[in-house]
Amino acid sequence: MTAALIGGAQLAIKGTELQKEIRKADAQEAIDTPFEKTWDKSVIALVNLHIEIIRTERNKVEDGGLIEGSAKKIKVKVIVVKVTEEITEIGIWTGHDKALAGLIAEKIKEEAQEQDN
Repeated sequence: MTAALIGGAQLAIKGTELQKEIRKADAQEAIDTPFEKTWDKSVIALVNLHIEIIRTERNKVEDGGLIEGSAKKIKVKVIVVKVTEEITEIGIWTGHDKALAGLIAEKIKEEAQEQDN
């Protein structure tokens, strides 16, 4: 069900619906940074963890999106959703590998909250 909802062309759904899907993820995190920064830093965090980015897609109103990747045959999906102007939520799916999902969530949070010089 989750894969069908967040895969393919289904990203026309609203950010609030994506937020509900985050609750079903292997790891979730609320981050005190704006959506754009969290989105960009999510991609950077995945690359820094040697996760190959396969696809990125944002919804039409630009308040939510999906990043798909691959790490040693493990499919990784990250949903990023704007909650407020300064808070973004992420959800990570890693085929029920909660340790990997937690590591990815922590790395994204670390990258997003790092001060830009």
